[in-house]
Amino acid sequence: LTYDITYCEGLGDANLDNSVDSVDASFILSYYSNVSTGKDVSISDDEFKCADADTSGAVDAVDASLVLNYYAASATGGTPNWETIVFG
Repeated sequence: LTYDITYCEGLGDANLDNSVDSVDASFILSYYSNVSTGKDVSISDDEFKCADADTSGAVDAVDASLVLNYYAASATGGTPNWETIVFG
């Protein structure tokens, strides 16, 4: 059994604009909503990898929530860390 794990340098930066913010969470929710309702949605591999904040292999509402947590920590002067945000 093997796994192909791909790391995204801009984890959480779903729209690839070099910033993790609420726009990324909205991007993720829009993608998830469309996929969940059977709509044909296309995003790049890089967008998918960066949107998958919990690296579960799926882009869903959990990822959007994690991105918002990261953004909130950053916007209030903190220094967010993905490991802490994802795993507590």
